[in-house]
Amino acid sequence: MLEQLGSIGNIAVLIASLVVLIKASSLTITNSVNLASVTGLGKTKIGFILVAFSTSLPELVVVMFSIMKGFQSVMF
Repeated sequence: MLEQLGSIGNIAVLIASLVVLIKASSLTITNSVNLASVTGLGKTKIGFILVAFSTSLPELVVVMFSIMKGFQSVMF
């Protein structure tokens, strides 16, 4: 797909991806601070929870897809 876009298209996709990444990270930080103040947990604890969740999520997705495709041996 990206081969058909050419260099200009690839640069446009890169810039769009960076804009989305910057906006998403800003929203994540803002909402994490709000969550910390609402729940009474510290910002550091919320940060640790987010890091733990974000590092475990890809593994969880792989296991879920393997189960749906019938490869239960990947789970263990």
